[in-house]
Amino acid sequence: MYFEDQGEASHLQSRPISAWHDFTRFLYANLRHQWHYRPALQTRLHEYRTRGGAHIPLVIRTPSQALGVLPILEENPTAQAIAAATSFLKKNPNGKLLFAHPGKKDWVMSRKIRVVPASALL
Repeated sequence: MYFEDQGEASHLQSRPISAWHDFTRFLYANLRHQWHYRPALQTRLHEYRTRGGAHIPLVIRTPSQALGVLPILEENPTAQAIAAATSFLKKNPNGKLLFAHPGKKDWVMSRKIRVVPASALL
């Protein structure tokens, strides 16, 4: 669950927050308003999760496409992150996926997967 007000989210957090969750929350707060306040784009923001453990916390969906954003703390995705991306793309054939990280490296992994610095998204 993500709160629009990040101060409120921090106040209500009862246990220490991990660096990954904090980074994901930062991306959510900054990406959400890009689409939320432009209703003509007809987008929805949700997550992708499977019973097998694949998890893409930020999915921006239009009527015809889906863009998954998977926050990572390092510049190279782990095998688990790549498996989650593969699962997402199998379920969303018209989709694309971005691994967003706090570093500077920007590279294309495949036709549908790219690794980008978070600053490129904001």
